[in-house]
Amino acid sequence: EAAGRALELNPHLSDAYAAMGWYYYHGKLDYENALKQFDLALQYQSNNPDVYYGVAAVRRRQGKMAEAIESYKKAVEADPRSPEVVRELGETLTLARRYQEAETAYDRTLLLAPDNEFAYSDKATNAILWTGDLERAHTVIADALKEGRSRSNALLRTRVLVEWYRGDRKATDTALRDLEPLGDADNQFVYNPLSLLQARIELSFGDQAKARKLFDEARTKIESKVAAAADDGRLHSALGIAYAGLGRKDDAVREARKGVDLLPVEKEAWRGSFRLIDLATVYTMVGEQEKALDVLERLVSIPADFSRQMLRVVPIWKPLSRNARFQKLVKGD
Repeated sequence: EAAGRALELNPHLSDAYAAMGWYYYHGKLDYENALKQFDLALQYQSNNPDVYYGVAAVRRRQGKMAEAIESYKKAVEADPRSPEVVRELGETLTLARRYQEAETAYDRTLLLAPDNEFAYSDKATNAILWTGDLERAHTVIADALKEGRSRSNALLRTRVLVEWYRGDRKATDTALRDLEPLGDADNQFVYNPLSLLQARIELSFGDQAKARKLFDEARTKIESKVAAAADDGRLHSALGIAYAGLGRKDDAVREARKGVDLLPVEKEAWRGSFRLIDLATVYTMVGEQEKALDVLERLVSIPADFSRQMLRVVPIWKPLSRNARFQKLVKGD
């Protein structure tokens, strides 16, 4: 309504068309209408950084990463001192597996905003995806946690994951204690209760009794969420992982598949890729190795926060390590 009223008052206002574009993007997932509005905005102001940012965001959700990167670069050119735009460029380069360029973008973000905790988290994740270098990721997180810097849920969860992947039980427990006051991860990509994260870590380190108790705690929490929002694919994916941890194979696969069906990559490339990662996780946990590999092979062929290099170092995929097909996938044969 506000964007429409702005256009009534001034039908030549670039920012009003931009606002309408963001409405179609965020409010409706209507990418074609969003692009039409952004195109109109550019007709009235050809160097509007918010519009290039919007076009890039739409193209990224459509899985058109090369086009998204070019639009983000135009946004950076129009507003070179915006750390968030530079960081978004880095995220998109990571999705496109242009990891070296992505790291350059994250470094530039941190020059502009040395306390941007999301850039540290992104840089650490990029290092794992790029080379599987857990020590490098560990160093990035250590730099982020220097005295006086803020500590977001995203940053502290990345720290937990890095310590877990490194196999350092003591450091993992310390990181979990620091994360605990910030609670569950609840963002556009995942719903990941702290209990579910803890359960997966305990299972990895071999404490099956403690893992089962935590998986059941997570199950209860997620089931109540599903009852209130049955069309949220994140919740079904998370519930599938909890069921897998409890040995409920059929229930686990059903829920993980439902997560994918509710938000396939064809509808939303970025968020949809997380549902595929969760499906591969469930298949791995319940012993369906060939089905897991079907999904993993697809994941390395599409834009995603996923890579062959991370398959080598992330404990989730350890049960697949002796599978010849998995070994071939890791090597890129």
